Amino acid sequence: MVCKKILVGLTTSLLCLIVYSKSYGQSATSQYFEERRRKSALEDDRKSRLQREQKKNVSPSYPTNSNETLTRTQQEEIWAREREKETRIQLEKEGKHYTVFNETSYVKNENGLRRVRVKDKYGFIDGKNVIQIGVLYDFASEKFYNGLVSVTLKNKIGYLDEKGKLIIPYSTERIKAYEKPELFDTRELFYEQLAVVSKDNKYGYINVSNKLVIPLIYDLVYNFSGGSGVVRIGNKHGLVDISGKTILPLVYDYISTFSDGLRAVRIGNKNGFVDKSGKLIIPMIYEETRYGFYEGHVYIKLNGKWGIINKLNKTIVPFIYDEAFSGSFSEGLAKVKSNGKMGFVDKKNNIVVPLKYDDVENFSSGLSIVKIGNKQGYINNKGEEIIPVLYDDHGYYNDWIKVKLNYQWYYFTLKGEKLDVDEKTMKIKPMVYDSKGQWQYNIGLQMVILKNKFGFIDENGKQVIPLQYDKANYFNEGLACVKIGNKWGLIDTKGKVVIPILYDNADQFFSHDCIAMQLNGKWGFINKENKVIIPFTYDDYESKRFVAEGLAAVRLKDKWGFIDKKGKIIIPIMYENVGVFFKEGCIEVELKGKWGFINKENKTIIPFMYDYVHGFSEGLAAVSSGAIYPAWGFINKNNQIAIPLKYNKVGHAGFRDGIVDVSIGNKWGYINLTGEVIVPIIYENVSYGRFYNSEYYQAYLNDKSVKFDKTGKIIE
Repeated sequence: MVCKKILVGLTTSLLCLIVYSKSYGQSATSQYFEERRRKSALEDDRKSRLQREQKKNVSPSYPTNSNETLTRTQQEEIWAREREKETRIQLEKEGKHYTVFNETSYVKNENGLRRVRVKDKYGFIDGKNVIQIGVLYDFASEKFYNGLVSVTLKNKIGYLDEKGKLIIPYSTERIKAYEKPELFDTRELFYEQLAVVSKDNKYGYINVSNKLVIPLIYDLVYNFSGGSGVVRIGNKHGLVDISGKTILPLVYDYISTFSDGLRAVRIGNKNGFVDKSGKLIIPMIYEETRYGFYEGHVYIKLNGKWGIINKLNKTIVPFIYDEAFSGSFSEGLAKVKSNGKMGFVDKKNNIVVPLKYDDVENFSSGLSIVKIGNKQGYINNKGEEIIPVLYDDHGYYNDWIKVKLNYQWYYFTLKGEKLDVDEKTMKIKPMVYDSKGQWQYNIGLQMVILKNKFGFIDENGKQVIPLQYDKANYFNEGLACVKIGNKWGLIDTKGKVVIPILYDNADQFFSHDCIAMQLNGKWGFINKENKVIIPFTYDDYESKRFVAEGLAAVRLKDKWGFIDKKGKIIIPIMYENVGVFFKEGCIEVELKGKWGFINKENKTIIPFMYDYVHGFSEGLAAVSSGAIYPAWGFINKNNQIAIPLKYNKVGHAGFRDGIVDVSIGNKWGYINLTGEVIVPIIYENVSYGRFYNSEYYQAYLNDKSVKFDKTGKIIE
């Protein structure tokens, strides 16, 4: 089936976080919060352009002539600089100091501190965005461990507390320990002034002076936490203190890290908890514990069901649920799951949020994100849906929420009231319209909707095109499709009707003066002067190829073929189905129930012998035999089997960077162009991602993700 017209919008944001340095005793009065999902192409474009300009030894250039067209990226950068300049001028008038952070970590430590970067220096801010540890270090770790964080200054590593006081002095010896195999084979970072070291596959601990304080006698040891370290000989675990004295004997099958003052311990299938001294606090009667105590509570399993207990071993939530979650109670409510559905209970096991959602997130600021299928919304801590579960994505700011539906963002208060937000300045404006479309920066217009009527406004909010249409699409090449009643036409950016509003349907994805329109139930093509260039004779069409290949797929009754821009039939209308685009000179088509490949001259490249196929990529195409239980593999353009047909599924996009995702059963992994498995086929799901200038492949197993490069090497 030919893929229909899909508009894919890309919403990017450039938001700055402006705060005052604690050293000046000021708090922030003007803030631009960095969007949580900051993975936009905007930063990629900015960095690459700056690098190119720096190589030329010139300042970054932007269009300055009013007749020149600004890209959205360039325009947003200009707006960002203007906002920063306005803020700086205002603060200077008030005699205040400010700092613009280039990066703010999403990792919030238990002490409330987050790492920030200004240019090439690092420091930490608190929850009020006040600098607590000066921005003066060459590097800093994101996370505090047992009250300490590692920082680097002039190639030396030291450890600070949350006040910024140097607890473990700067030293190069700890760095040299990595470089001196005659001392140790490996050495980890310091935790509680001890670091794990190994020699000849035996492990122990050194102190900050590089002195071995706990001998190399263990098969494995773990970082110190809570004044003790977990050690293992064979398959049995124990605990030692900082002097090496045994706190717990090596009889346990598992000992966790400290969480909320307690460690989980397990022997066989019995689990309990001990305190820092090794005293058993929670008896070893439970079948499983997963996340450790949090704020005095923990999920724990008994008789095949999950519940929540406190540190006195009192049952807070009875053992009747099917799953456990991290965090236990959040803002007095705990998420629970039964029969595949999730909700929330309070500490008396009262159901506050009915168990009707497929997924829920812990409460924050009185709100939780809930999902049903692929849709999501927000509930409050009373279980009320303040934003209905019908949106595709979400974002969160300090005092309002945004949600996305059909590539368009909508804004709400934390109480679920609609907001009108200026997407250029991210400032709240009075609510005038029921809804707004995306800003079209290249023409300076925005679609608006009021009482089911569509129009367009400029950047000053003035109606340029009145609210008179029953439907409107975004502008494309200076024209927009509009509808009155059941008829469609096109208007220009001044609102002038360019194509009369008399057609049954219109395709907004026109290009190169070739617009698909429907008249009397048949599709044809006109130009911008409303001249018919291809008669209205076809039952369906796909015009996107006019851009890429100069051909469009058309359908008559139940057969497909291809025409050029003059309407000439280039490939006969004889096929039952056709692919989306020509790839590497050929396209997949179906004939008599079997798929093969043809070129633009209708020459058969791959014979019609497969039940399913995907397009060629990097010289190979995925093919399948077996209509009911298909087995997938890959062929080359000589129809030779390059990779055997043995997979249940393969990635529809095909090879990228020489690798492709494949599945056997319900497990996924990656293979290369020779069929070699480079990422084991053991994962529940896989995906491709991009962050700034880094590309990576990601796999998921047991709610945890692992990132790989294109060679299959783990990068995180």
